[in-house]
Amino acid sequence: MISTYIILVVSFLFALSMPLSFLAVSKLLRPSKDRNPVKNAPYESAEQTVGKSMDTINEYMSFFSIFLAFEIIAIVMVLWAYSSSYFSYGASLLIILSLILSMVFSSIAYRLSSEVHG
Repeated sequence: MISTYIILVVSFLFALSMPLSFLAVSKLLRPSKDRNPVKNAPYESAEQTVGKSMDTINEYMSFFSIFLAFEIIAIVMVLWAYSSSYFSYGASLLIILSLILSMVFSSIAYRLSSEVHG
């Protein structure tokens, strides 16, 4: 019984040590950030930025939020369609109502984030 836990701990330590060793070796081999000022300069398509630069996370966050919401809605719809015969009429109405509300709230969130980010 204890041998199973020993194998589990050794496997866990090995799985933890591999990425940490890769990170340590890359930290030792790569040049420092201060040596290359061009690498830290902002650019767009190899051109200097004009005006306010926007990072990718803020630029596409509205699309990500709407995609994630509709992905969850699609999963719930598939599961509901598969097991709808087991639900009562009231439970099915609650599921449909929650899906409609989630679509409404996700579209509101998309519009709000679109207004914030231009």
